[in-house]
Amino acid sequence: MVTNSTSLKAINELLGLKFYIPSYQRGYRWTKIQVEDLLNDLDEFKKNIGAKSSDFYCLQPLVVKETIPDTSAFFEALPKEESDMALQVTRDAISNNTRWEVIDGQQRLTTIFIILSYLSNCQLLYQRNQLLLILMGSLDGK
Repeated sequence: MVTNSTSLKAINELLGLKFYIPSYQRGYRWTKIQVEDLLNDLDEFKKNIGAKSSDFYCLQPLVVKETIPDTSAFFEALPKEESDMALQVTRDAISNNTRWEVIDGQQRLTTIFIILSYLSNCQLLYQRNQLLLILMGSLDGK
């Protein structure tokens, strides 16, 4: 019997997880308007954050289903002794290979991924520029 559970997660708790969007989902359709609405909403929340440290921004639900890759065909093709050895190796790998099928919320999840990727690239660019300034200063004898 499959049990369903819900829990609140911060975005940073999702960063190491592997998500995939199945082919039956519609393609990415958010336009500049929806992205700006999300960014403005986040900005407004940041400005109005209360004195309570328990305040948090709720992005709306993200519905996912945990999936584990099917390896049965792989094992059926191996000789018995190789299959037993590979099975142990694969059991260890599967625990690190859980993927989450996105059932609902792929537009929000994709947009957050794009925003975080952009911010990460900006941070890397800033750090690179700071390093270049330091190096340029040391080359000038400053």
